[in-house]
Amino acid sequence: MNVDNNIPCQWMYTLEGNCKEKNLLIKILNISAICYGILALKDFFFIIWRLYLRKVEKRGCAPLDYMVTFAFIFNLLRSVDNFIVVYNLFPEAIIFRVSFFAISWIPGATVIYLYLAVVFRTIPRLILYRLQCKENTLWILNTKKVTPVLWTLSTITSIGLILSSVLAGYFLKEQNNFS
Repeated sequence: MNVDNNIPCQWMYTLEGNCKEKNLLIKILNISAICYGILALKDFFFIIWRLYLRKVEKRGCAPLDYMVTFAFIFNLLRSVDNFIVVYNLFPEAIIFRVSFFAISWIPGATVIYLYLAVVFRTIPRLILYRLQCKENTLWILNTKKVTPVLWTLSTITSIGLILSSVLAGYFLKEQNNFS
């Protein structure tokens, strides 16, 4: 726990003690939690609307549906994480709090990977791409390879974030035990 006013706050997992800029960080995290909550609510209603629209069109899920779903999960997790930090929920579970902070960013990275997959599937359909000389074209993934690359990158990112956050939480917990 921080007791000196000159020590910066570990805002990613706690705002305990009298750390520097604590009151400002509490306000910022409250505002961001509310904004993330509003965005999650917007995403939820958009998902419901898209599901209703899909029943009328009788088609499968589009990439946009997956993007909005992962955006909803991202916004919801970020909102919950900010509330955990501001209201000091689970104060003894440092590993959980640090891991939750890192894990809450995984759906956001997945949305970016989904967007890139859509871009890679769209580029070969562009007329400008087809008019170029084949010798001077850039290497672009074909449609069959986009999905495995997407899930490989997403899995590597997720595993890396989870492992590094659990280790960071463990070392922070051990550091607090020695203090």
